[in-house]
Amino acid sequence: MRLLPCSCEGLLTWALVLLVLSESHGDCPAPQMPPFATLGDSALNESYPVGTTLRFRCIPGYIYITGSKPTIQCLNDSTWSETPTFCERKQCKIPALENGKVESSGDFRLGDEAKFICDGGYRLIGPDTALCVLYDDNTVNWDKEGQYCERIPCERPPTISNGTHNGDTYGDHYTVGSVVTYTCNKDFSLIGDPAIECVVTEDGRNGKWNRPAPECRVVQCSRPEIENGKLTSGFQASYPYGHKLQYVCNPGYTVMESEFIECVANSSWHPDPKCVKGPTQSPATVDPGPDSATVAVGKLSLIVALLILIM
Repeated sequence: MRLLPCSCEGLLTWALVLLVLSESHGDCPAPQMPPFATLGDSALNESYPVGTTLRFRCIPGYIYITGSKPTIQCLNDSTWSETPTFCERKQCKIPALENGKVESSGDFRLGDEAKFICDGGYRLIGPDTALCVLYDDNTVNWDKEGQYCERIPCERPPTISNGTHNGDTYGDHYTVGSVVTYTCNKDFSLIGDPAIECVVTEDGRNGKWNRPAPECRVVQCSRPEIENGKLTSGFQASYPYGHKLQYVCNPGYTVMESEFIECVANSSWHPDPKCVKGPTQSPATVDPGPDSATVAVGKLSLIVALLILIM
């Protein structure tokens, strides 16, 4: 058998090639792009050799995070190093809302929504939400602006016959919390509550007066004729609205409801003064009680002692 000559130099070359191949698995595939960045100034290749470093830049609407490194590297095992978070969304200024507030869990950034809420007694004019959006010049701002809170108004208070109110002090600006007080002309009585107030409706958007306006009427109650009873005071022929009288019943009769009556809006007395047949109250008997018994026993003992001395 004939042996072929051996080239040591050739064997050494092949050994080095095999050694390099054993330590490298090949190129890195194209990396997955983070949602907030793109490659710097170059296009994305299908693969990259081991040791390649790629640099990213933030997409519009994002800014670099101070201290972060926007790079990844192709490692010896043909994988990319972990992609750090190096960009964050740009921030919108928190909008101001006088007499209201903006609902927020922190700052507002690109894509966040702001909700506007007015204080009690105020209503929002304009859209109740706004979105932080990106504009062509790579700035972020709100897509809707100009919201404000206005004091909820009421219509002018109603006028009444034979009376006036003090609402003229408000001009035409009646808003939630405004109170109007009515007074009647001479010889007229005010029926109802003298004051009304502007309050918020159930939907929270409008104002209304909390009760109807009072009335001014001539109310006169004639002197009451009480069968089996009499007035304790007052002897005039008629009485104005709201006047109160007291009456008592004759012996053998009792008051039906109340001994006090009042002149009400329909020119009658309330409650109706009536005396009904009933038992006459007998004088109260006094219970001698235990102290009286003790005194009686003491007196008896004294009498017995005196009799013994005399005998």
